[in-house]
Amino acid sequence: MKSIQTAFVCTLLIAILFLFLSMMYLTLNKGIFSGDKRMSGRDAIHMLMHASVLKNKINKMEGVRSNLELLLSPEVEQERNLSNDGETDKIPKTNTSTEKDNGNISLPLTGIDNKSHGVNLNPDNGKNSAQTRKDNKSPPVNLSLDPSKNIIKDGGNLSSLPVKVEDTCKEKTNILLLKTHKTGGSTLQNVLYRFGDVRDLTFALPLTDVYMGSPVKFKPSFAIRSPTGQYNILANHARFHKENMRKIMAPGAKFITILRYPPKQFESTYSYYKMERRMKCSLETFAASPKSFYNYEKERNSRHSSLNPMLYDLGLDILAMNDPVKVQNWIHYIDDAFDLVLIAEYLKESLILLKEMMCWSFDDIIYFTSNARSGMLIKQLSNATTNNLLNWLDGDVRLYRHFNTTLWNKIRQYGVDRMAADVAELDRRNEKLSQRCVKGKTKVSEMGGNTIIERYILRPEAARDITCKRITYSAYSYLTSLRHKMNMRRPKKIEGAN
Repeated sequence: MKSIQTAFVCTLLIAILFLFLSMMYLTLNKGIFSGDKRMSGRDAIHMLMHASVLKNKINKMEGVRSNLELLLSPEVEQERNLSNDGETDKIPKTNTSTEKDNGNISLPLTGIDNKSHGVNLNPDNGKNSAQTRKDNKSPPVNLSLDPSKNIIKDGGNLSSLPVKVEDTCKEKTNILLLKTHKTGGSTLQNVLYRFGDVRDLTFALPLTDVYMGSPVKFKPSFAIRSPTGQYNILANHARFHKENMRKIMAPGAKFITILRYPPKQFESTYSYYKMERRMKCSLETFAASPKSFYNYEKERNSRHSSLNPMLYDLGLDILAMNDPVKVQNWIHYIDDAFDLVLIAEYLKESLILLKEMMCWSFDDIIYFTSNARSGMLIKQLSNATTNNLLNWLDGDVRLYRHFNTTLWNKIRQYGVDRMAADVAELDRRNEKLSQRCVKGKTKVSEMGGNTIIERYILRPEAARDITCKRITYSAYSYLTSLRHKMNMRRPKKIEGAN
């Protein structure tokens, strides 16, 4: 009896299972309806499986997003920027005093050679690199550039993540370049000249010569009168005077300047202006004992200074050069007055930041090096001469250190991987235009035959190419062309200066 009951139960279970499977089969083939759209059962199962996988991916992405939000939170950002005294600042301020050890000055975060991109400015090869300034808002950052991979490295910091750029940027056309001596200013000047020339903008140009009144600080009367009463671009030598310059520039004009590693800048100045004749000694002799040759009475009426020449161009009075407090206050004044300070050793990176600030294109910042001395005239400085110049040019050293640090903070904010990609693109465009325009170089004399510089020779087929002609103009030739253009636009009744 039990066997019959067991058989009956098994048969019933098999029948129920068969019925269930039959209904499943019919359902899959008949389809599942959702709204007014028909979806097969098999598709529905695939959809559910895909939804499950997608949900898992979304959960993982949410986890990553949460981690990034945590890393980017104000508290973490504050902790990352903490200084020794516990304060924070977006852009670190430089030291109010520089510690010295046997005459050597520690300068973190810089490079000397634009090709190497990673040379330590410190003349003692890093022995003093642990020194920091009291009001430094961020510790020195270990940044280097690997030319072989064309990638800027920052030790894997979060700042290397690409930064999303919105396409709402509007091109800016008003800009003032405070052109400092022997810092690559002529190359940058050519970039601005071409930008304004193509757009038929108004230039503030010197009435005569290439200077806007130097050694006197800038006055509005130093420029050819504008047909509009204001200027879009000023890019000639002038000693900085913020208020007078703001008066003549169009509203919203951006102020920029460029600096160079002080010993290299001074070597170039000493050679280009034949200061050996004026000082009656070689650069090495001067650097060993500069106070023996420096003459304040002659310097105060000079267009360039042999003591902190970059600070001099930026408007600091000579009598304040040896006062550390006044020097530091002026550096902070410059920091507040200028929107961007470029560094010659990192010109490409600087130009990318200029492009970003002005909403320009890559074609606007393509450049060929202008007004470069012949290689045979460039003197390699010994360690002793470099150290002596670092001590003598203490004000310019502080100036350079401050803005070199500022530049690298801007690069990190921009995104180091993004910067590396943009530098590679600028290199590509520079090379492409060079192949289109340039046949070679020739040496010509300047400064009444006192110095030799290199000029570009155009390819025969580029002789009528206006882009090639503009980018290879000498600074003086381009100035002459723009001065003629400006004079032609002036109303006949306007004559003379303001």
